Amino acid sequence: LTINGVVYFSSFAPGGDANSCTAGKGSNRLYDINLTWGRPVIDGEVIAESADYDLSDFATELQFGGIASEVYLMSETETITNPDGSTKENSVFRVCASLVCPSDQLPLPPSRTYWTEEGL
Repeated sequence: LTINGVVYFSSFAPGGDANSCTAGKGSNRLYDINLTWGRPVIDGEVIAESADYDLSDFATELQFGGIASEVYLMSETETITNPDGSTKENSVFRVCASLVCPSDQLPLPPSRTYWTEEGL
């Protein structure tokens, strides 16, 4: 899933011992990587080139067993109360996999990202 210049995808690594006759729980991760620079995105911000980061900054560990679903966008409606007491409804978007939405809401409403190939 590509939104606002960030690509989101999930991965699964099987657990257990290669010599074991039983399957392990395995682990799932949800990645969010900036398309332009290939650097991790944390709290909606691309990590600066000069910043220190490691492989764990590229993904969030999803805490459930089995293989994660494909990544999808979930929309929720939240009610905001203004200082004058009036309320308004606001749409909030989160990136999810298998009913787990580890990320905070997206910093901007989602916009389409188009993939093209030059010369076509």
